[in-house]
Amino acid sequence: MPEFRNIPELVMVKNRWELEGFNPSMPAWNYEEFAGRTGTLYVLELQLYCKIGMSRDFEKRLRQINCVMPVEARAAATRTVPLSGMAMAEAWMHRQFKPHAVKNEWFLMPHVEALEALPRAVTLAKVYDRYCRTHHLEKRAERAQPHVRARLQREYHEFMVRQMETISPD
Repeated sequence: MPEFRNIPELVMVKNRWELEGFNPSMPAWNYEEFAGRTGTLYVLELQLYCKIGMSRDFEKRLRQINCVMPVEARAAATRTVPLSGMAMAEAWMHRQFKPHAVKNEWFLMPHVEALEALPRAVTLAKVYDRYCRTHHLEKRAERAQPHVRARLQREYHEFMVRQMETISPD
């Protein structure tokens, strides 16, 4: 998964979520690997601690975590997000709660605080996925022959129409 030095902020522009300062990273360049696939963004509760993480296979990850813990961690919330935006959403949540960070992905804070930030993180993942796909399609269209370019532009337009229907403000 990519590492994010710059996490763009979500901004509302004409009743639509946009990313301020989008800088394409790995998912944008290798979008076909991520396209249509999903992962899980999760918040675990363990006594006074909470863990904010991501996984392609949440059940397996939860078993791995509980194998090494003295007390069983409980899933406070899980959300399915596009794979291309999963790491961005997790990094955004980690940055939001950095003052509470204990070690790696563990935070000393009530899990309720993380649950309140989760809807925004999910929106960020969806919007980032849209940006990655857009970037991928634009680069693909630039390399295409003229007779293919028109079809790719039509596919892109249809995709954007679907995105406007599925992504709504919080």
